[in-house]
Amino acid sequence: MRVMGRVTLRDVHDALWQSRSRTEGSGPWTGRLLDLADAGLGPDWWDVELDGADALAVVLPFHAGEPCHGDRLTLVGPEGLSVAAAAARFAEIEPEYARENRSCWGRIDGARRAPLSRVVLATAPIDHEEYRGLSRGSAFATATADKPRLYCLDGRHRLIGWALAGALTPGAVVPAHIAGGFGGPGL
Repeated sequence: MRVMGRVTLRDVHDALWQSRSRTEGSGPWTGRLLDLADAGLGPDWWDVELDGADALAVVLPFHAGEPCHGDRLTLVGPEGLSVAAAAARFAEIEPEYARENRSCWGRIDGARRAPLSRVVLATAPIDHEEYRGLSRGSAFATATADKPRLYCLDGRHRLIGWALAGALTPGAVVPAHIAGGFGGPGL
């Protein structure tokens, strides 16, 4: 992970709203998650670049597709999964997932062909129902001061799609905004 510098919640919002609507689709949902991260983890936000291994290790919270669009299958249980593990699970159940979770499947499938773009992460689970099964002591890779465990706030479908496409290689550069303090080099 390469730390580019500090940013503010406003910077994160501004970057996000350049690529999507604040009021339609996932905009309101994502905006609320960012506000919860800021309230729970403090005002420390970072602009970073992840390599492929960092991105594959990101922890995804509970995800049962998009029930509001008729999705019915759970991809990630309450305990969470790394991006790599979620992509492996998706690959195993893709035909059934495509049939039962058409909306979520379509977003992941589309991401396989999409360029790498900014995701938003946090250094700890936030106070939201999808994150309540996660814990800092979970069975994911050990975090260190300069390489914290990262939890996805925005970008789960893209991360899974990129993993499936083999785009998250060691030389990959995934831009990210990260909520929460960590003792990165020189910070």
